[in-house]
Amino acid sequence: IVFDTAQRYGNEAGVGRGLRVAAEAGKIRRGDVFVTTKVWCDNMGAGLTAPSVEQSMRQLGLDYIDLVLIHWPGRFLRPSPDNT
Repeated sequence: IVFDTAQRYGNEAGVGRGLRVAAEAGKIRRGDVFVTTKVWCDNMGAGLTAPSVEQSMRQLGLDYIDLVLIHWPGRFLRPSPDNT
């Protein structure tokens, strides 16, 4: 069973709840599911990516994520005082 989640979709917590309910009911085991999530572009870069993935794991309630992808292959420019 494959679950496709993403920080930007806002579905990690809901999928995590569903997985926990199904596991508690004996319907699935962790090894039966493959969970993917995607790191949003604002969360990419030194000091940002690892904490972002850890947050996704907390949202999903998992010890690991099977596949982590970059959601968008670039970063948006953030406004700065000299970039108006």
